[in-house]
Amino acid sequence: MIEIKEINQRVRDVWNANAEWWDNQVGDIDIAHQYVVNPAMETLLAIKPGERVLEIACGNGTFARSLAQLGASVLACDFSEELLKRAKARTIDTHGSIEYRLLDATVPDQLASLGEHSFNAAVVSMALMDMANIEPLIRAFSRLLVTEGRFVFSVTHPCFNSLGTQTQWLGTEGVLVKDYIEPAIGDENAKPGQPIRHPFFHRPLWHLFGTCFHAGFILDGLLEPVPPEWLQNDQPDKWKRYSRIPHVMVTRWRLLKQEQ
Repeated sequence: MIEIKEINQRVRDVWNANAEWWDNQVGDIDIAHQYVVNPAMETLLAIKPGERVLEIACGNGTFARSLAQLGASVLACDFSEELLKRAKARTIDTHGSIEYRLLDATVPDQLASLGEHSFNAAVVSMALMDMANIEPLIRAFSRLLVTEGRFVFSVTHPCFNSLGTQTQWLGTEGVLVKDYIEPAIGDENAKPGQPIRHPFFHRPLWHLFGTCFHAGFILDGLLEPVPPEWLQNDQPDKWKRYSRIPHVMVTRWRLLKQEQ
């Protein structure tokens, strides 16, 4: 437990240190999220106007703003004070509503403070692989969501994008995965030029999905989005390799039976 707390603190320190650079790079939304990640997330979430949505690890608020544009009432949380400052500064006009809150999603008591059966949906966009411990969060979703509520997460695809020292691209035709089956921790850059490498947590499918199964959820949606053809043609060196080997996986989970 002490080790997890120490690693978690390091994760927070790195994201606070990288926040200004990250916000400048991503802006209101970057290409990967706009054309690959977000469309798949929105498809599986299927937001209805007026629904209350919990977003964990909201960063500078890019997806929270997208959810609000769809008419959702969003509680967007992050444990980086610096990223939250930038999220608030970028949130001006939305069709729905957004509340930003400082919250550590590895701490059960902080998660419990959000209220039982308070959300129609929950979402974690491209962040579980950056979290030191996901078990408290997944367990909490089973209490935070309404009956038949759903949560959706996107991650770098664990089958094809494990730690950089373990996965080797073979030109644009394939990947050589040398070490997949065991969970692992290493340092990665989410984007080229990132000032400080951040801890990255590789979780194979048995671990990632198993955590959700143990919390009482069932998997009822899975997408492996690839870049649209025009983007592959426009920037082939960057995007062509992902046309047949997805770098993102998006899943939807539901808790079918829940006591109110």
